[in-house]
Amino acid sequence: MDKRNHKPAQSPRMSAEFTRLEDWLKVLTSTYSDYPSRSLAKVILYYVSRLMKHEDIIQAPDKRCDYFCMHKYWLWLIENTNYQE
Repeated sequence: MDKRNHKPAQSPRMSAEFTRLEDWLKVLTSTYSDYPSRSLAKVILYYVSRLMKHEDIIQAPDKRCDYFCMHKYWLWLIENTNYQE
């Protein structure tokens, strides 16, 4: 929050490509919640990696931290879950 005018701080404007990647990630994670599989987890990890490497991530340090944590989580999940595929 900006203390001078008591308005919430605005988040940086992300490119359309970055926003599409985030939207696609939402679809993938929602699908995973209903139909978990190792192959879908790997696709999710791929999209998280793409977001982490995207040039827009520099504008949003909070998102960079979020995606770093997500990357670690999905990598761990892939390596430690016994899927029934």
